[in-house]
Amino acid sequence: MDLLPTQSSKTALDTLHEHHVDGELKATSIPPIAVPFLTHHDGRHSSFFETNSVHKTTDACGHKQLNQYILYDVIGKGAYGKVRKAFWPEKNRYFAVKIIHKKKAKKLMLRGPRAPRSDGLDHIRKESAIWKKLHHPNIVRLREVIDDPEADKIYLVSELIEGKSIIDGEARCTPLHEDVARDCFCQLIEGLEFLHFHKIIHRDIKPGNLLYSADGIVKITDFGQSQVIEDEDDCFRQTVGTGPFLAPEMLTGDEYKGLPIDVWACGVTLYLFVYGHLPFEAETPQLLYEKIKSDPITFATLVQETPVNPDVIDLLRGILNKDPAERLTTQDIRNHPWLASRFQTQYPKSERHLITLTPACVESAITPLQLYRRLKRKTKLLIAANKLTGSSRQLPILRQPSTQRHIQDDAVHHAVPTVPRRLSGASLPSTARSMSSRRSLTARRLDFGQELAELRFDTPRAEDRP
Repeated sequence: MDLLPTQSSKTALDTLHEHHVDGELKATSIPPIAVPFLTHHDGRHSSFFETNSVHKTTDACGHKQLNQYILYDVIGKGAYGKVRKAFWPEKNRYFAVKIIHKKKAKKLMLRGPRAPRSDGLDHIRKESAIWKKLHHPNIVRLREVIDDPEADKIYLVSELIEGKSIIDGEARCTPLHEDVARDCFCQLIEGLEFLHFHKIIHRDIKPGNLLYSADGIVKITDFGQSQVIEDEDDCFRQTVGTGPFLAPEMLTGDEYKGLPIDVWACGVTLYLFVYGHLPFEAETPQLLYEKIKSDPITFATLVQETPVNPDVIDLLRGILNKDPAERLTTQDIRNHPWLASRFQTQYPKSERHLITLTPACVESAITPLQLYRRLKRKTKLLIAANKLTGSSRQLPILRQPSTQRHIQDDAVHHAVPTVPRRLSGASLPSTARSMSSRRSLTARRLDFGQELAELRFDTPRAEDRP
């Protein structure tokens, strides 16, 4: 989901130029925000929460409160909902809360050129499953997923980046100073290299998905188009992403590998940083795609009467090679003269540090809409059953009490969110449990018209019996 600023404010680029004097970057006077940089990047020492209930209230000042978070202004909008700034008083920290409507996402069908149809809920499910596994200084951290199975909304709570996107817009901008462009690009490559090591293809790298924090950290966000691969040679056919940043091989209709397309998108982003415009521009998507596939790229030696470093042009030529087999890799980019000695960290590269993400993890990342509907239907049937039996006792609780799981490692079983358990005898009123000697209790239709068919209560298991 792209974040669209709702009120005028300085872009990160404006801030960068304000603190740039005589070709040198001066220390900014903006106080740095607390960003939790982790020394362990394998997920074992990270914190992530999954919560299966929502409690809404209003604080003394009239602000809406969601569980422990006080909600403030809307800071972004997207296809599925809004992003609000939130404050956790106990921790004295601000967060960003992405509010997603399940029904709205379910109705929104996504389809790109040669891409299979899928609904927005699949998009959100994949984003949540992948995002919560990633812990790196150059990737926006997901802290908590609040998913009440009886609610129509999902809440993704992430760290709040007080800055904006690196540049304002994704077509034209004021060219960045070389040192600024180099610093931002290095951080982008470090984050991308981390993703690729864990066999995750982002598939939508662009300036709009790069946030620049107040303390000068570039962070990658929006993993809705991301894909997990088993091997570097895995191929794709569908075309997803943002038009001007699509690699040529994605537009031919043939299979393509995942890693090179992210590198190409990084090259287009760097080109925009350096020249202030995209390498390919056209009035229609069809013309744009033809240019990306066929037209050569122009590398000017002057930008606003300022010479462009030949090393920058050489790097861009290597990254924007239309042959994916000849295109530079992230390791080649690291070793390029323009970026040599600029990278500060080396991350674990052994197999034991790999995060795991299975199809089951993706499928269970959020509560299915069908489960939400099924719970509502079962509630109606239980009300009907009480009427039939003449019971005035409280209805069974359809889900477990509010729980929050604190995940501290990256084991597969921790990727499965808490969901309502089956309606077993342990959750039935005592009058129903006393009938556990019978195999089931059936409430038959009387004069309910077509509303009530048949309702069965499972016999309690031995371990569930009091």
